[in-house]
Amino acid sequence: SALSGGGHGSLLVAAIAVAFVVFAVSLTSGLFFPVMSLRVCLDGLYKPHGPIPNEMMGIPLAPVIEQLQIPEKANADVSIASAIAGLCQCMGNGEINCSIALMMVGIFAITFTVLDMIVLAVAVYAFRYGNCTKYLLATASVLRKLAMLDVQVMGIVVVTLCMSMYQKDGIFVSMRPGVLALLCAEIVHYTTYYVVLDACQQREGVCSP
Repeated sequence: SALSGGGHGSLLVAAIAVAFVVFAVSLTSGLFFPVMSLRVCLDGLYKPHGPIPNEMMGIPLAPVIEQLQIPEKANADVSIASAIAGLCQCMGNGEINCSIALMMVGIFAITFTVLDMIVLAVAVYAFRYGNCTKYLLATASVLRKLAMLDVQVMGIVVVTLCMSMYQKDGIFVSMRPGVLALLCAEIVHYTTYYVVLDACQQREGVCSP
């Protein structure tokens, strides 16, 4: 390919450097921008559409419930960073499920994806200076299979779609811009892997992992 041509891969190094910057910016944005939001609307919960009666013992319930500010307390915008912080706090209280969730999100979804991009960047520089990239590609291949950022993005999409069934009850769960940033980071990750793999495999003496 053109990227694995002359100049010992200078074009490949430049392309992967740009990809790494885009990945870093996208992943950071995806971590700190909200990925999901929760909104509660009580209008659909009152009769005849919902289970809450309009009044009790002659007292209208709507003003009473409004004073409780339930929607304001329930409404939330959740980011991956805030979710990880919450999981760490719960884990400190001995919650085993939170420990498993933290491992899946923090290690498999985020850490392994970042490590894979770092290994791919190192492989590109090794390729640029004519060094063997066989073991680096093997490591990148393992990390790519362990990385679950794509699973995390799909999980957010599936949960959001499933929660749409509760909109009739006044519960609205929607995706936020952070999901698009995470998706962009994963697209860059996948593209970088296959570009580097293709370029290195075309060099004589470099075996696929």
